[in-house]
Amino acid sequence: MDQNPGGQIGILQMLGLSQQNGGLGFPGCLQTGGPSQYYGHMQANPGLSQYQVNLPGNPGTPVAIPGTNNAVEQSGNETNNLSEAAIRSKRHRVKKKDEVTNMQKQITEITELNGVMSAEIKQLNEKGDHQVNEMRQLQGCIAQLEKTNTDLKNQVEELTPLVMDVQKLQKENLELKAQNHLLMKKSGADINRALMNKYGKSKSKIKRLKTANLALTMQIINYNDDEDREQGGPSKSNQSKVLLLSNQN
Repeated sequence: MDQNPGGQIGILQMLGLSQQNGGLGFPGCLQTGGPSQYYGHMQANPGLSQYQVNLPGNPGTPVAIPGTNNAVEQSGNETNNLSEAAIRSKRHRVKKKDEVTNMQKQITEITELNGVMSAEIKQLNEKGDHQVNEMRQLQGCIAQLEKTNTDLKNQVEELTPLVMDVQKLQKENLELKAQNHLLMKKSGADINRALMNKYGKSKSKIKRLKTANLALTMQIINYNDDEDREQGGPSKSNQSKVLLLSNQN
């Protein structure tokens, strides 16, 4: 945008219509030594067009367009129409360019997001597969445990009558042991009494007989000793007494 010493702004350059911006090429917009050839301000004028360049003086004054061999005269309305078309074209191009840029940016972001989501989905799928395998293993273990539990229940049902029989037999065995103990105790006492009754008197009689026999034997020994002394021989009574007493013990 060019400014001149008078402080006026080249409107046509601002709108992209100078030669530098690829527009129609109004060199007056580039002048800096004096007032621009074309200047003014934009105002809405629905009666003519959306925008109209107001030139100094009469808007209908013919305008010379440089850049040709011969001067071509056009009215202000025709210049305004060219400016409006150029503005619309440039705005359209800028808008499309911005839209394309935004779309490319969105495509890039979507592509990156798609890559991230694909990686996450892959991880989730792998994790899900691992969890599914674990669940299947757990289900297999649960099924095996259920089968084992069922088998144990069946065995318990089969063994329950046997357990009851064993408990009954154990109780009966305890009762028989108690009865046997009583019988043995009673039998022992009875046997002892019977033996004492049968052999007690015999023992005392045998003891008396032994005592009488010992006394008689001592008399015999003493008698023999007296015979030995009368006949003048050696006495054997001491040796006989010792032998007799040892046999008695």
